[in-house]
Amino acid sequence: MASLLCLSLLAAAAAATSPGRLVPFDLLYADGVRAYLARDWARAAELLQRALHSYAGLRAARRACRAACARQEPLGGGPGRWEAALLGPVLQRARCLQQCLGRRLRPAPSAHRASRAVRRDFERREPYNYLQVAFFQKLDQAVSAAHTFFVANPQHLQMREDIEKYRRMSGVKSDSFQDLEATPHWVRAQCRATHEQLLLHPRDRSGALICSHTKAMA
Repeated sequence: MASLLCLSLLAAAAAATSPGRLVPFDLLYADGVRAYLARDWARAAELLQRALHSYAGLRAARRACRAACARQEPLGGGPGRWEAALLGPVLQRARCLQQCLGRRLRPAPSAHRASRAVRRDFERREPYNYLQVAFFQKLDQAVSAAHTFFVANPQHLQMREDIEKYRRMSGVKSDSFQDLEATPHWVRAQCRATHEQLLLHPRDRSGALICSHTKAMA
């Protein structure tokens, strides 16, 4: 599961480098919730997963740009006021981030600024709460989605009851209770390096192959 999640995140990160491919996650989320309320489970599952992948791709692009701009050498400046010497590197980094994200995100970075409520939903893993219902015909995926949400929301009484029901159901294996947002540190380190490599060199997918086989190598 860790390698599958890694590949999904890599695909989202690679999408962040291709103009027109990274649909804003809040739009996908809104469409997914509408499909959920309409009981169009297959459509809801598709849109909610795409929203999660878009969110992961956006975060990967921001991480890569922050890392790239942090490595950038500060521009030399001539004599001037101390304010310029102090603020120069800050302004240079801000400009670098703006340009980097502008190259990697289509539509423009401003289109990916979701509302605070939507950002909070993703921080609290709310899409997985919807997914565990939308996946009712795919029991393993429903269990994983439910567990992923419950890890971040252990006080959620309804989900606690759902988890207990899943545990009593025949056919549910213990390894289905996986946190889809968590990967071992060695997988996470490999994926982070591969994300940055893909963002800088989209055509070089050798790292994706390495990441996909990381679990098998453990």
